[in-house]
Amino acid sequence: MNNLSFRPILIVILIMIAFYLLISTYSGLEEIAGNFSSTNFLFIPLIIGIVLSSIVIRSFIQKLLLDQLDVQLSLKQNFPFLINPIIGNAFRKQLTKRTSKK
Repeated sequence: MNNLSFRPILIVILIMIAFYLLISTYSGLEEIAGNFSSTNFLFIPLIIGIVLSSIVIRSFIQKLLLDQLDVQLSLKQNFPFLINPIIGNAFRKQLTKRTSKK
């Protein structure tokens, strides 16, 4: 399994922070604060609900597909693979290696 280096992750985080600082200084912090205060917070629970329900549906579909490959995972065990793409991709690579050997 490949070792994930900390340096590329740190570089990406620093680039994201620099980009955010550039945008905030260009548009002004007062304008950003004004846009944030005028946000309709009633949509946030709806958005979170839609995102979580799509993750649960994807987890159920993935569980059905894994059951066809004779890999027994419960929905609770399957859920983190969809939340964290790094873990999910590593799991899929190992599963592909294991199924291609058969």
